[in-house]
Amino acid sequence: MSIIFVLINLALLPVFIFILKRFHLWVSFALLFTVTLETIFVAFYTLIGFGGAFGPGVLLFCASAVLTPVIFLALIIIGVRQFHQLNNSQKIVFTIGCIIILFAQLAPVIGDFGIGGYCDKKRMEFGEYLTTAIRQYHNDNGEYPSTIESLIPKYLPGKPVYNCMENLELKNDSFTARYEIMECGGKPSLVTYSTDGAREIWYDFETSKWASISFLDSECY
Repeated sequence: MSIIFVLINLALLPVFIFILKRFHLWVSFALLFTVTLETIFVAFYTLIGFGGAFGPGVLLFCASAVLTPVIFLALIIIGVRQFHQLNNSQKIVFTIGCIIILFAQLAPVIGDFGIGGYCDKKRMEFGEYLTTAIRQYHNDNGEYPSTIESLIPKYLPGKPVYNCMENLELKNDSFTARYEIMECGGKPSLVTYSTDGAREIWYDFETSKWASISFLDSECY
């Protein structure tokens, strides 16, 4: 997948310029629409395939880091020269195309930091709902629960499940949050995992704050 991503994006600019000069503008728009769909697909594929820093999504992420400056330089060097050879309508489409092509290189980054960051934020927001139930358990029993299941059914109606992409009906496991109660330094904490699986997200009941760490670290937070 990463090789295909690199080859497509390297060929994208010259193909776009060729189509823009030789065919009707609508053909160029059709190409740019296809590129936009590809960008969205790659963004989600990278996030789903990140695999905690060991999946194919990581290769796409690294490829993006290399491709982005290369394509950016190509847009400046080739684009400026080509721009003066176009008519006014073509110049508008060319400008739009350059922006879309540049964003296409950033698709893996958009997937991991953009979509993944959004989902991680939503996981923590849903986690606040769970911390309320855990604090109620603590107030009633004088201690924190050892498992999430201990909260059912008195404090929670069932096992908590949250999907940040539920509105889009995307049911991949990467989008489904899992929560556990674990000890950190002898203190119970609520734990979930980042959408890309590369980080653990801990909630400290003493500070009422979330802390994010790499799953490779031996310390909790």
